[in-house]
Amino acid sequence: MKKRRVFLLMLFALLSWNSSNAKSIDVTNTSSGGDGSLPSAVDQLNASPEPSNTITFQHLELIRK
Repeated sequence: MKKRRVFLLMLFALLSWNSSNAKSIDVTNTSSGGDGSLPSAVDQLNASPEPSNTITFQHLELIRK
């Protein structure tokens, strides 16, 4: 029983640590390149080994125009 408890605690710690490495890549403008653009965010996402990274759109009222 003690081994199972230790295993579950280690598994929980490993899963918690892994999910904390994820980051959000922000899109803040409608440019076709450069920092804050969608192509730049996609490039950063593809270059990252972390599968749980996400792209977040900021200032949507500016992007819609």
